[in-house]
Amino acid sequence: MNLDELITKQDLSDFGKNLLNQFAIILSTNNPQKLFLSPKEFSSRTGVAYSTTVKMCCDGRLKARQEIPNGSWLISASELDRYEKEANDNL
Repeated sequence: MNLDELITKQDLSDFGKNLLNQFAIILSTNNPQKLFLSPKEFSSRTGVAYSTTVKMCCDGRLKARQEIPNGSWLISASELDRYEKEANDNL
């Protein structure tokens, strides 16, 4: 691309979608050192209901973020360790 060419909103939108798709592919690989978990993964590993997990994300009780407004939540993998430690401390 020549620097004299204009970049359109569509170009930026396409770039953003491509970037999010690549990010999703990286997160969905079977990588044991994942940085983020989906609410479904967090739910299945902790036994917390999926809807409760999403509510915890919304309320800020879990360190989580959304890449786009109203998009899927990405829960920091460190939250799994924190949650399990708190559960063990409460036994």
